[in-house]
Amino acid sequence: GYAYLRDVPGELRPQLRHAYAYLEPLQVIVGVRHPLAAARAVRTADLAGYRAWVPGIVAGSEWETFFADFAAAFGVDIDSAGYAVGTESVFDAVAASRSLVTLVGEHSRVAWPGSLGLARLPLVDPVPRYPWSLIWRADTVHPGAKRLIGQAGRTFRPPDATAGTWLPRQARDDLAGPGGLTGQGQGS
Repeated sequence: GYAYLRDVPGELRPQLRHAYAYLEPLQVIVGVRHPLAAARAVRTADLAGYRAWVPGIVAGSEWETFFADFAAAFGVDIDSAGYAVGTESVFDAVAASRSLVTLVGEHSRVAWPGSLGLARLPLVDPVPRYPWSLIWRADTVHPGAKRLIGQAGRTFRPPDATAGTWLPRQARDDLAGPGGLTGQGQGS
């Protein structure tokens, strides 16, 4: 499985192993009448002062931890109120607003009718990244699982601290040090 693992006692059972597998860039979705809609990319700090509606964040979840760190780093008001079944209600609200935004991963598959009036833009300077870890049973013998674990180990490379990447506290701490994100600071 894949998840963002935090340093939470008991979060990972002893028979499980994990390794960082992918740092997914975050993107912003805005309505076409939003002041940021005409940009080719949005500086992450430019989200400060806007409300980001990300409904359904469960208290104590990895999503809550990620967005709490993100909000603290960039001054973004993360609104997790409500529960969206599908993305239609979120996209309808964002499309109708001049100030509301929502956030998605770069590889999140989202579809909306072209007439809805939305723009999906990359975040830059720095690029916020959601840290996905691969999780597996320590005693796995399945050859496909072993190939997947090996592939993740061969292909994962933490970004250079000067590459303009932002990670939440736990991932920064985990990846700091030799070969990791030395010099990675809050909001950088």
